[in-house]
Amino acid sequence: AYRRHHGEDHEQTAVAMLNLAVTLAREGHLEEAEPLLRTVVQRHRLILGAEHPRTIMDEVALSGLLRRKGRLPEARELAEEAYRKSVTAIATRSFEALQVRGNLARVLREQGELDLAAGHLEEMVGVARRELGAKHDYTGRFLLDLGQVLSERVVELRRGHRTVHPPAHQKVAHVLIGLEQHGGGKQHVVDPDDPLLVELHVVEER
Repeated sequence: AYRRHHGEDHEQTAVAMLNLAVTLAREGHLEEAEPLLRTVVQRHRLILGAEHPRTIMDEVALSGLLRRKGRLPEARELAEEAYRKSVTAIATRSFEALQVRGNLARVLREQGELDLAAGHLEEMVGVARRELGAKHDYTGRFLLDLGQVLSERVVELRRGHRTVHPPAHQKVAHVLIGLEQHGGGKQHVVDPDDPLLVELHVVEER
């Protein structure tokens, strides 16, 4: 309907395609969702510009989808590009900025870049606590992700027969305490496996 009334390059056509892509992805139809998301990214780059916040969030959505499909090098390239642009295009303490960094941290984690992932997540937890509060869903979500990354790092060190220094254990313990203060974490946290972070990203059709 949007294509007939507004044309292929109208903003609302891109919004409608985005919402359809999100719905398909959430239902597990990743192959059908990918070309739609790619088209949305291309059109928003053309209509809004490559540095526009919505274009950046579309790139994050596409990166998350590629990560879920196991195409990690491509997902990382797009995630890093989105993060680089977001530093100047999006307020660093906003939901969107946290989404951009969260996606990059997940790609890095799945590539085994645990130290890099932990660095992003530690900063994100700090921002979320200051701006959203210790009991906010996103604070708990990032604490949970950080705890998992730090735990995986400890296991990695042990498997390599390397000494695990006390600060590594202390970081894990600190995160666990944070989750306990949050209220247990998992039952309150936004689904950490949602590749599109659609709870904030779906744009209402108007």
